[in-house]
Order: sequence, then structure tokens, then C-alpha cells
Amino acid sequence: FVEAAAALLQRAGDEQEKLRASNLLLQLVPTGASEFFEPLAKACCRRLKSVRFLLTRGGEFVTPGEAVVAGSSALEEASAPFATDRLVAQIGLHPAHPSLSLPAELARHLGVRRLDASL
Repeated sequence: FVEAAAALLQRAGDEQEKLRASNLLLQLVPTGASEFFEPLAKACCRRLKSVRFLLTRGGEFVTPGEAVVAGSSALEEASAPFATDRLVAQIGLHPAHPSLSLPAELARHLGVRRLDASL
């Protein structure tokens, strides 16, 4: 799975292709699955934590532990995106691409951080 993901991401050319590839990989992780598939979902998340597949606002791929998503839409709207990006970069994180389809539960399982007061 990880090797196939890496090959898919390597072939992505422009930002739209990168976004489609990232979103496709996120859709393949069986979250909210029945008890039968739960071990598979956990194994996928564990393996994906080391793969640079989450697209950032800057158009690069990072591992889930290097990415951050907005904690609330109010926070994202209230702060200037560039100021927020600089602050996040200072602590070694990268803002996830705004069009990334990343459900909160999957983000939590992958170790993606949320931009909120607890960060």
C-alpha cells in the first residue's frame, strides 16, 4: 500500500494532480469501518504516518505529523492566512491544502495536528 502510494504521488505533476492523488489516498483508508476491518484501518494509518502524501498550501507533500489543519472555520477566517502560515512554519509544521478531503477522525488517527489553542 505504501509503495503504491509513493508511486502515485511521484507521478503527480501539477498541483491539481497532487491534490487528486492526496485525496484518493485519504479515501482508500477504511475509517469508520466495521470491527472486521478495524485492524486494517489502524495498520494503514500506522504505515501512512511515515509517508509524505498530505498536500500543503505550498504545493508540497509532507507526512501527517508535519501537517496542521484549522481547528475551526472561525479561527481560519479570523486570522490572515499568510500570518498563520508563518506562525505554523516557525514551529515546524505546514498548513494542509484547503481543498484536502481530510475528515477529522482520519486526521486524528494519522496524527495531523489541529490549529487551535491546544497546539
